[in-house]
Amino acid sequence: MKKLLFTFIMFAVVSISFAQRLNRVTNSNNGNAVMIGLLLDQNVIMNISQNGAVAEWGVDKYADRGQNNFGQRKLEAFDGKVEYYTDKDNEAFKGKIKYIGRNLVTYYSSSDKEYQIGKIKSIGALKFDYFTNYNDPMLTGKMKIAGSLNLTYFASYENEAVKGKLKSAGSVGFTYYSSLDDKSIVGKVKSMNGSQFIYATTQEQNYPKGSLKSGNQIQVINGITYTIRN
Repeated sequence: MKKLLFTFIMFAVVSISFAQRLNRVTNSNNGNAVMIGLLLDQNVIMNISQNGAVAEWGVDKYADRGQNNFGQRKLEAFDGKVEYYTDKDNEAFKGKIKYIGRNLVTYYSSSDKEYQIGKIKSIGALKFDYFTNYNDPMLTGKMKIAGSLNLTYFASYENEAVKGKLKSAGSVGFTYYSSLDDKSIVGKVKSMNGSQFIYATTQEQNYPKGSLKSGNQIQVINGITYTIRN
């Protein structure tokens, strides 16, 4: 009986620990805005901005099927347990979402570091952290760690066209066209994970200036869907 109980407890712990996983990284606005997508249990999708705020959440009933999941479908309402922090909680997160199903969402409180206050700290077993004010001032408060994913950005001393933009998410690197390139493509994503993006320049007549001519904007790498939205 004890062995059976232990097995049941271990199964429950493992189930909960795997109930959340990184699902999507969206690089938009030419690298200036990053969205981290999580897949929770019950097919709940939660999208988090690079500043540690919940951007949107809801149900994608096909999310766990592993097919035709390249584009983000419109999220449906979740009819399970939803709970919010109350006025009795810390002022940094009162009124913010606390539970989605069995997934607990925590935030950094008003007693934490200034660059952390009010930002998401954890969702279930996934932990989050942010660049400090001792790092490059341009990066202060931007997401640094999302679960097992480390994020880096181009520093303020880099070329004007790339500074502050997403440089890498885990093992996936990003490059951008610099201020020395054609003015119609300056700052646009040049490559993702080594895959190149080509845009129409000011010299071309057959395409709108700056429009994408070639390049795969959606790629699945190590189980995470990476999306470029310029």
